[in-house]
Amino acid sequence: MADELDNAVIALERWLTGAGIRLTDVFGPPATADQVAEVEQALARRLPHDYRRFVMALGGQRFVPTGERQGHLTQLVRNVEILGPAHALGEWRTMSQEWGDAGPGQIATVGPVKPLYKHGLWWPVTCILGSSQYHCLDLDPAANGAVGQVIWIADDDEQRRVIAPSFAAFLGMIAEALAGATPAEEGAELSDEAFDRLLGL
Repeated sequence: MADELDNAVIALERWLTGAGIRLTDVFGPPATADQVAEVEQALARRLPHDYRRFVMALGGQRFVPTGERQGHLTQLVRNVEILGPAHALGEWRTMSQEWGDAGPGQIATVGPVKPLYKHGLWWPVTCILGSSQYHCLDLDPAANGAVGQVIWIADDDEQRRVIAPSFAAFLGMIAEALAGATPAEEGAELSDEAFDRLLGL
């Protein structure tokens, strides 16, 4: 019987197939066991099962090289990129090492997420609008939160918001948002309402 992650991937594949696009044209290659182990060693935590399954099956959005050490990710949703482990590790290091300690001000929260500017156990699964906004797996939630819940953070915003209770649920939100959109090379453009829902607004 298909679970929540399977259902989300099936919905994404069905939407892409309707436009003549294969799922593996957008996602891949799968993460290796060594790549997952590198991430888990950096975090000193095991990744949530649904996210592990996803990246070991599909990786993230496919990297398309355009020149020496240059390239871009194949687009799915305009302004939201689902990162594979290697890209996510780079973003996590940037957040950990280059973001300051103070942030833009006192942190407010929506949902059971700790009121912190940054946290070494927030693992980026998407990059939004090119940089500095992310959906993250929260591996150290506040009381009554769920390990692996998806939160929204930004380097210049004082709010932290819970978006979905798990990665599988979040992927399902993306599939649902895409249902009314048209695939495009630059990524499907969502309605303002659908895009805001992915940001927890």
